[in-house]
Amino acid sequence: MKNLVLSVIIVLLCSACGESERKFEMTVDKVEVLKGLILKGLALSGAVSQGCIQNGETYTIYRDGKVLRQETARILLIGNLKDGESFDGKADKSDYASFYIPDGNEGDVMLGDVFVGEAITCGEI
Repeated sequence: MKNLVLSVIIVLLCSACGESERKFEMTVDKVEVLKGLILKGLALSGAVSQGCIQNGETYTIYRDGKVLRQETARILLIGNLKDGESFDGKADKSDYASFYIPDGNEGDVMLGDVFVGEAITCGEI
């Protein structure tokens, strides 16, 4: 009986670990304030460290482990596309992505803030 309980606990822990590894995460390393005629707000860039996110999915911005705000993904561009690749509406692990926050103001998001997406949709097998 002890072996069965231990096996169930191990399976549950392993499945939870696998899920968290696929969630989107990116640390902001560039912040630009946009004051154009069309785009006004913030452009936030960084390398995707894990997971994937698609346009329209929700993500949360954290600073020092505390929630700052929730946003809907609006990916402006993927900076490291290779010849022949085109933007497909998502940012994958190791992509250098820029996100747009239309109502963002200077200081709302800073270098080192972390984006975390809860949905696990893109890249599913």
